[in-house]
Amino acid sequence: MRRHGPSSPTSDRAPSSSSNANNNSNLAANRNLLAGEYISLFNAAFGHVTCGLVFILCMSQCGIFDVVQTDTDLSRYAERHSLAWLPTWLPMPLNTAVNFGYSFCGIYWLLRVKRLFLTGSLSRDAAYLFSVFAVMATAYGPVQLARIVRMSHNLAVVDQWVTLPFFAWVPIWVISTVTGHLSAGPILITMVASLLSYLLAVVTDVGFELALTLHVSAAMGSGIFLCLYPGLSSATGLIKNVALAALSCVGFVGLKLLDHELANLCPAVFRIVSGHFLSKLADVMQIHCVCKAFECVALIAAGNDDGRKLA
Repeated sequence: MRRHGPSSPTSDRAPSSSSNANNNSNLAANRNLLAGEYISLFNAAFGHVTCGLVFILCMSQCGIFDVVQTDTDLSRYAERHSLAWLPTWLPMPLNTAVNFGYSFCGIYWLLRVKRLFLTGSLSRDAAYLFSVFAVMATAYGPVQLARIVRMSHNLAVVDQWVTLPFFAWVPIWVISTVTGHLSAGPILITMVASLLSYLLAVVTDVGFELALTLHVSAAMGSGIFLCLYPGLSSATGLIKNVALAALSCVGFVGLKLLDHELANLCPAVFRIVSGHFLSKLADVMQIHCVCKAFECVALIAAGNDDGRKLA
């Protein structure tokens, strides 16, 4: 009779090792698939934002926008410096440097969105919505930088115009989040309407302010609606970030309007750290908080309750 000894430890582990290897292979393949999808999403977002920006740049050269009220004189800004080493093309170093904040914020969120998507925390639609917003932020930095350095009327028109799609994107984001799907038709109609609303600046001297007020109201209203939506009303992280975004928006508008008033109140401080500079910091924070708010919603939608209290 043949005796059967105990099974070899190596033979016991063989199936487990093979299974682990298969799992690792599947995970790698899945990750590569997601990476390819993200590249496709980013390219779509980049292409759509680029098309809009090129349209604005081309239209800004048309003579019809020559009547638009813009700030192209340094006297309209409170920042003053008596530094002899400053080059003539850089009279407002802080108002110039702050524009890099937009691009840094946009790049940060593009990288964060990529990580969230690759880990399965973001749906394809959510990743696209995030990417468009982040690409807009990244592109706005050079636009505003060129406007401040060059002080040209055409660049000032572009700077005003590209502000509107930021706010228009928030209602689109909210509706897509609530309905659970992305529809190209309503998005296209909303963005075209947003771009065309800048024509109000041709009709009246306060046209841009009127268009901006409508856009800000729509964005804030959408944020409040999202906070009150069933299933999200208990998400403290969402509510906190929407409140911070609204507060930053108030700072963005208010500090810009109070630029000279603050300088007159305390010249030693606000002639250097001007209200316009601080308003830009508030604007960057506004973009960041909007992204944080929608990150909360995305995590909740993915079944991660940490999104409810994400700070």
